[in-house]
Amino acid sequence: MTDKPKNFSVPLPTEVDVKVEENVIQKDFSGYLTRALAWTALTPLFMLGFMHFSQLMNATEINDWRQIEITRQLSNRISEEIYSLANFLKTSGNIIRAEDIPVRSTEALFGESAKYQKLFDISVLNSEESHEIESPSSADAAPIGKKKSFIRVDDRGNFCIREPVTEKSGKKLLLQGCISQKKFSEIIAETIRSEPFTVQLFTNNNRSIFQESLNTKKQYAPFVPTEAFMSVVRSHLLSPHPLWRTDQVRNNSQVLSASSVKATGWLLVVGQPVAVRDEQLSSSLLTSGAFLILGLIGTFVVGSFLGTRLTRSVECVIEQLEEFKKNNRVVTPSAERFKYAPLELQTVSKQFKSLAQAVVSSQEKLKLSNETLTEQVNLRTASLNKRNEELKSLQLLLAPLEEPPKIVIGKTIERFKEILSLEVLYFTDAEKIPNAENYIAVKSSANEVLGYLCFATVPGQEQASVFSSILRLARSISIVLDNENMFRSIKVDHSRFTALMESMSEGVILIGQSGSFLFFNKKAENLLGITEQTPLNSVEAYLSEGFRTLFSANADEAHLIPHEPGVTRRLVSKTDSDFFLEISTFIVPHFQGYGQRMGLIIRDISKEMSIERMKGNLVSIVAHELKTPITTMRLQAETLDRMISNGRPEDAKELIGDMLSESTRLQNLISDWLDVSRIEAGALVIRPKVQSLGVLLRMAEKVVKQHYPDLKIETNIDKDAQCILVDKDRILQVFINILDNAARYRSSDSPICLVSSSLKGKEIEVSFSDNGVGVPPTHLSKIFDTFYQVDMSNRRKVGGTGLGLAICRGIMAAHGGRIWAECHSGKGITIKLRFHL
Repeated sequence: MTDKPKNFSVPLPTEVDVKVEENVIQKDFSGYLTRALAWTALTPLFMLGFMHFSQLMNATEINDWRQIEITRQLSNRISEEIYSLANFLKTSGNIIRAEDIPVRSTEALFGESAKYQKLFDISVLNSEESHEIESPSSADAAPIGKKKSFIRVDDRGNFCIREPVTEKSGKKLLLQGCISQKKFSEIIAETIRSEPFTVQLFTNNNRSIFQESLNTKKQYAPFVPTEAFMSVVRSHLLSPHPLWRTDQVRNNSQVLSASSVKATGWLLVVGQPVAVRDEQLSSSLLTSGAFLILGLIGTFVVGSFLGTRLTRSVECVIEQLEEFKKNNRVVTPSAERFKYAPLELQTVSKQFKSLAQAVVSSQEKLKLSNETLTEQVNLRTASLNKRNEELKSLQLLLAPLEEPPKIVIGKTIERFKEILSLEVLYFTDAEKIPNAENYIAVKSSANEVLGYLCFATVPGQEQASVFSSILRLARSISIVLDNENMFRSIKVDHSRFTALMESMSEGVILIGQSGSFLFFNKKAENLLGITEQTPLNSVEAYLSEGFRTLFSANADEAHLIPHEPGVTRRLVSKTDSDFFLEISTFIVPHFQGYGQRMGLIIRDISKEMSIERMKGNLVSIVAHELKTPITTMRLQAETLDRMISNGRPEDAKELIGDMLSESTRLQNLISDWLDVSRIEAGALVIRPKVQSLGVLLRMAEKVVKQHYPDLKIETNIDKDAQCILVDKDRILQVFINILDNAARYRSSDSPICLVSSSLKGKEIEVSFSDNGVGVPPTHLSKIFDTFYQVDMSNRRKVGGTGLGLAICRGIMAAHGGRIWAECHSGKGITIKLRFHL
């Protein structure tokens, strides 16, 4: 019995489920308010910070350009000092030479210009050092601009320039002016003023000649003029912004700028410590940071103070919602706590109160509706459960059957009997007329009665519902019986069709609408070589891979498959030239619901084509082989007639012998054809006797050498294989044919045939190995066929009828022996014969 349906109730709520996340709304609201106020205040602060950052960046850029400018001014000032000293010495030398002033001392020389002497430390040197002007000995000497004067650094670190002077008396002197280290320091101090910088000067050969730190808290070590450092300096000189920072810790790192001293080409490097720059910016950063921190603190304090009252108001509304959620009771917030609540929150509280009262009233109405609806749903659920059980039972009939239909129908009827709680329910055949009070006829799709469903209800049951369920069961049973009858009919038709197709001696293929294989029988499978691994897509493509049309001169025959019914095509295999198929087309009007389809009938015509070929070859061979002796005999007869007419009968004897030879040849051809006829008719008579193999070979050799005297035969006869039981004349004919072929189908070498015999169990094997042209392996199995030759054309170089080896095979078969051919390494082939002892 099936389980009774359980009662079903609609889960209607008895109270409104107002979801409030505890302790989250208050915090979120307060935090949201604080964040809103904070962002309102922080936005200007962020803008202030951004502007201050921009000012810092701008100040840094100004410092960079000021340092670059100071470096350039300093290099220009040094160039001006060097140019001034050089020009002064040059002018003084010119005055001495022009006015013939004797040089005794610097005071007498310069007079009013003594200030230059003190300024530049000018002195007079002996003439022995004048050669250093043209070729200065100091490695640090550098030319001054385009002048011929040089500046160098002496032992005290002074920067000196020399000017040669020659008096009218011919005495040579040197005027020397020097700029001291102290003077350099004064020039640098005047230029950079109170700025903290380090200054270092390098010569053209990368030697540091001056270094000083000004206005800095500590002395910085001078830069070592390594190749790498000087390379970096010169590379930055090429940049429009010759400024960079050294790779050191921040306290020791400097921002460097470089410039070239135009007068000498020396390199001036000016550095400012990064720590000094940091000190300049720190005061500004501290002031801005203090303002930012004060702004943040003020924002959070003001936001927290302003959000407290609003948070208390929101808490009152939340308590109102929680009370309604837990106790289904509507409360009013206290006036004291709700006094400072915004107008919007007061409105929300009033509207919620009216809405909650309406919800409570609606809940009472929903309870009554819920009870009525639950009763109706329970009744409907019971009906659906019953219908579900019926469908499960019918599914046994409609699903693929694993048992005989009668057994499945019986099981389904028993389940329906239990589901419907019937006293009686059974199925009878159509031949039996039911005696039951209630029954329903089970009819096929052709309205044929297949049986009856008989049933009896329990008193009190609803007749209409039971009758509807029995009617659905009857329809399902009719479907099952119809399917069974249809399956039997299809199975019988399929068996007949399969038996018909497989019994045909021709191959049959049905082609689908797309040109693919729809069906093929076993014969077609064998003819086309179809296997399980063969891809079967297009019939035309598959045939094109292995076959081609025979004599396809017509353009309509370019397709292997004819498209008109009744038209035939002859195909030849691309791999086996002796395999031929004939294909003809037919139309199938209706093929198992597929509609009209085209079919092919495939027939193996290899034997027919072979016979046709043999007929053509026979005519060609007969015409070729008979033409030669007949023509020769005719010419010989005409020559003999002329000899007799001219009175020379004594010369006719040799000619008559030739005529007899040609007639013998013609007789042998006819004898070969007669032997073939006897072999094929099974009328070849054999009279075996014990014969000496050596004697037979010598007799055959003698006959063959009459036509081929250059044939060389070597024999190797085993002592245990010297005698054979054969028909002497017939075996002699076999040996002659084999030796004749060895001589006829020769290569460029002289023909040689090696003959040997050996005992193979209870048989004697005789082999003939030649050095001729040989036979391709694909033709070995065919050379013993009648009229077969490897070269079947009319233009073959060697004659012959193609009957010799066929006769040999027939003679060996009549003796109960065997004959076959083998290829061997090198040239030629080997013919082997087996004789029974």
